[in-house]
Amino acid sequence: MQKKYCIILLLTLTCLCLSQSQPPEKESRLPSDCYGIVEETVKDQCFMDQGRSTRNTAYCDQIKGREAYEMCLGGVAEGTGNLSLCESLQISVVKDDCIRGVAAYHKDFELCKKIKDTSIKSTCYAYSRG
Repeated sequence: MQKKYCIILLLTLTCLCLSQSQPPEKESRLPSDCYGIVEETVKDQCFMDQGRSTRNTAYCDQIKGREAYEMCLGGVAEGTGNLSLCESLQISVVKDDCIRGVAAYHKDFELCKKIKDTSIKSTCYAYSRG
Protein backbone atom coordinates (compact mmCIF):
# COMPACT_ATOMS: atom_id res chain seq x y z
CA MET A 1 0.00 0.00 0.00
CA GLN A 2 2.82 2.38 0.89
CA LYS A 3 4.47 1.67 -2.45
CA LYS A 4 1.28 2.73 -4.26
CA TYR A 5 1.22 6.10 -2.45
CA CYS A 6 4.89 6.67 -3.21
CA ILE A 7 4.28 6.07 -6.91
CA ILE A 8 1.26 8.43 -6.92
CA LEU A 9 3.27 11.07 -5.05
CA LEU A 10 6.17 10.68 -7.47
CA LEU A 11 3.88 11.03 -10.51
CA THR A 12 2.18 14.08 -9.00
CA LEU A 13 5.51 15.77 -8.30
CA THR A 14 6.74 14.95 -11.80
CA CYS A 15 3.63 16.50 -13.35
CA LEU A 16 4.01 19.59 -11.18
CA CYS A 17 7.64 20.01 -12.19
CA LEU A 18 6.86 19.59 -15.87
CA SER A 19 4.00 22.07 -15.76
CA GLN A 20 6.23 24.65 -14.08
CA SER A 21 8.94 24.30 -16.72
CA GLN A 22 6.58 24.89 -19.67
CA PRO A 23 6.46 28.54 -20.76
CA PRO A 24 3.02 30.15 -20.91
CA GLU A 25 1.64 30.28 -24.45
CA LYS A 26 0.83 34.00 -24.61
CA GLU A 27 3.32 35.51 -22.18
CA SER A 28 4.16 39.14 -22.88
CA ARG A 29 7.83 39.85 -23.42
CA LEU A 30 9.90 41.92 -21.08
CA PRO A 31 12.43 44.31 -22.64
CA SER A 32 15.26 42.10 -21.40
CA ASP A 33 13.77 39.16 -23.33
CA CYS A 34 14.54 40.92 -26.62
CA TYR A 35 18.29 40.63 -26.05
CA GLY A 36 18.13 36.84 -25.96
CA ILE A 37 16.49 36.52 -29.37
CA VAL A 38 18.87 35.21 -32.02
CA GLU A 39 16.94 35.96 -35.24
CA GLU A 40 17.58 39.64 -36.04
CA THR A 41 14.19 40.40 -37.60
CA VAL A 42 12.39 38.88 -34.61
CA LYS A 43 14.67 40.76 -32.23
CA ASP A 44 14.00 44.00 -34.13
CA GLN A 45 10.24 43.37 -33.91
CA CYS A 46 10.56 42.77 -30.16
CA PHE A 47 12.39 46.07 -29.63
CA MET A 48 9.95 47.86 -31.94
CA ASP A 49 7.01 46.56 -29.89
CA GLN A 50 8.73 47.70 -26.69
CA GLY A 51 9.55 51.13 -28.09
CA ARG A 52 6.01 51.72 -29.30
CA SER A 53 4.29 50.42 -26.16
CA THR A 54 6.54 52.33 -23.75
CA ARG A 55 6.95 55.35 -26.06
CA ASN A 56 10.68 55.17 -25.41
CA THR A 57 13.16 55.68 -28.28
CA ALA A 58 15.90 53.86 -26.34
CA TYR A 59 14.36 50.57 -27.50
CA CYS A 60 14.35 51.80 -31.09
CA ASP A 61 18.09 52.44 -30.81
CA GLN A 62 18.62 48.68 -30.32
CA ILE A 63 17.09 47.88 -33.73
CA LYS A 64 19.46 46.88 -36.56
CA GLY A 65 17.11 47.07 -39.57
CA ARG A 66 16.54 50.57 -40.97
CA GLU A 67 12.84 50.18 -41.77
CA ALA A 68 12.03 48.63 -38.38
CA TYR A 69 14.05 51.39 -36.68
CA GLU A 70 12.12 54.13 -38.46
CA MET A 71 8.78 52.41 -37.82
CA CYS A 72 9.67 52.24 -34.14
CA LEU A 73 10.51 55.95 -34.02
CA GLY A 74 7.30 56.67 -35.92
CA GLY A 75 5.31 54.71 -33.37
CA VAL A 76 6.89 56.64 -30.52
CA ALA A 77 6.21 59.92 -32.33
CA GLU A 78 2.56 59.02 -32.91
CA GLY A 79 2.14 58.02 -29.27
CA THR A 80 3.71 61.21 -27.95
CA GLY A 81 2.75 63.72 -30.64
CA ASN A 82 6.43 64.47 -31.33
CA LEU A 83 6.61 65.85 -34.88
CA SER A 84 10.40 66.29 -34.78
CA LEU A 85 10.81 62.50 -34.59
CA CYS A 86 8.77 62.18 -37.79
CA GLU A 87 10.85 64.82 -39.52
CA SER A 88 14.04 62.87 -38.74
CA LEU A 89 12.80 59.84 -40.72
CA GLN A 90 14.22 59.09 -44.18
CA ILE A 91 11.82 56.47 -45.59
CA SER A 92 9.13 58.66 -47.13
CA VAL A 93 6.10 56.41 -46.58
CA VAL A 94 7.07 55.84 -42.93
CA LYS A 95 7.64 59.57 -42.50
CA ASP A 96 4.28 60.43 -44.08
CA ASP A 97 2.45 57.88 -41.94
CA CYS A 98 4.20 59.23 -38.86
CA ILE A 99 3.10 62.79 -39.66
CA ARG A 100 -0.45 61.49 -40.20
CA GLY A 101 -0.36 59.94 -36.72
CA VAL A 102 0.98 63.10 -35.08
CA ALA A 103 -1.63 65.22 -36.88
CA ALA A 104 -4.35 62.92 -35.53
CA TYR A 105 -2.78 63.06 -32.05
CA HIS A 106 -2.94 66.86 -32.05
CA LYS A 107 -6.12 67.02 -34.19
CA ASP A 108 -4.19 69.46 -36.38
CA PHE A 109 -5.05 68.97 -40.05
CA GLU A 110 -2.52 71.67 -41.03
CA LEU A 111 0.22 69.10 -40.42
CA CYS A 112 -1.26 67.01 -43.25
CA LYS A 113 0.15 69.54 -45.74
CA LYS A 114 3.63 68.16 -44.97
CA ILE A 115 2.66 64.72 -46.33
CA LYS A 116 3.75 63.81 -49.88
CA ASP A 117 1.80 60.57 -50.44
CA THR A 118 -1.71 61.54 -51.61
CA SER A 119 -3.42 58.50 -50.09
CA ILE A 120 -1.85 59.06 -46.67
CA LYS A 121 -2.57 62.78 -46.96
CA SER A 122 -6.30 62.22 -47.57
CA THR A 123 -6.44 59.80 -44.64
CA CYS A 124 -4.66 62.41 -42.55
CA TYR A 125 -7.28 65.04 -43.29
CA ALA A 126 -10.04 62.59 -42.40
CA TYR A 127 -8.53 61.63 -39.03
CA SER A 128 -7.05 64.93 -37.86
CA ARG A 129 -10.10 67.16 -37.91
CA GLY A 130 -11.10 68.07 -34.38
